[in-house]
Formats: sequence, structure tokens, C-alpha cells
Amino acid sequence: VFEGGAWRVRTPLGVLPYPGEAQPPAGRVRLLLRPDGFRRTPKGAATFEIAGRITEVSFRGARQRLILDTGGLPIQAEFGSQERLPSAGESIHLYFAPSQVLHILEG
Repeated sequence: VFEGGAWRVRTPLGVLPYPGEAQPPAGRVRLLLRPDGFRRTPKGAATFEIAGRITEVSFRGARQRLILDTGGLPIQAEFGSQERLPSAGESIHLYFAPSQVLHILEG
């Protein structure tokens, strides 16, 4: 869909930005979001929001991994090990910039 001067893709998470200036391919596509591109607070006007319930938090040395259930669609996010994250079972809102959408894959 072309909206607000840019191409966007309808997903189970809502309408998300399509990277680049070309038109997305017809049919199903898959968005890839950088796990380390999420923030816990919005940054700028072009920030997108994802809400869900935390199903897992694990320590990974300098990083922490968080698995978020957004209504049947799991999202993996990573944060620095010093950041205090809510516990599994709690709700959270995460934000990302359009530049964090890496690729669109067909199928």
C-alpha cells in the first residue's frame, strides 16, 4: 500500500514501513526486524510500536534476549545486559524506527 509518500506492508502487527523506494512485490512478504533495533521508549515521530506479553527473558553475556508474544506472533528483541527488563508474563510496549526493517522476503 502506498501511504504518506512511502510504501508500506500490511502485517499481523499492523501497517509497517517497506524499506527502500521500490514497490513491494505482489503477494505475501516477510519483514525482518533487527532484534537489537527495538527501544523501550519512542524516539522521533517515525517510530512504530509493538505491544505484547513477555514469554521469556534470557541473559546472553553483554545482551539480554526478550521473546514477546504479540497475539500468536513471537517477536525477539535484544537489549543491553544493564537494562532492567520486566519479567516473563508482564506486558510491554516496544518501539522501532523504519530503518530497522532490514529486508522483505517473498513467501
